[in-house]
Amino acid sequence: MMREYCMQCWRELKTPVELCPHCGRPPRPEAFEAKLIAALRHPRAAVRRLACVLLAQKDSTPAAVAALEAVAASDPDGYVREAALLALGELGEAESLPLLRQAAQHETLRARRAAALALSRLQRKRNETP
Repeated sequence: MMREYCMQCWRELKTPVELCPHCGRPPRPEAFEAKLIAALRHPRAAVRRLACVLLAQKDSTPAAVAALEAVAASDPDGYVREAALLALGELGEAESLPLLRQAAQHETLRARRAAALALSRLQRKRNETP
């Protein structure tokens, strides 16, 4: 089940609501993906990592895949790159294969492991598709 967060205060919402019980503003779920993509550029690595995790729980869009690929290729934080690689594997888009294969040869073990897991998830998703 997908977690939903208020786009204004970033607190988790227990159920879909018209107004956030924490900040009193509309959470605006229709623009949630745009907010997550913007969060990939946040100065705090923990926020960027959470944005990767949440993007993996949504249906993929070209904008989300492109943003995750950019993070996986160049984020300075290894944990964020790992989360982006795993998100790409979860989304299962074939256009991410070259980046995942390249990351499987990365100098860091964390990136290599994440890329291998992402490639295996992507392959499993492709095999499940009729």
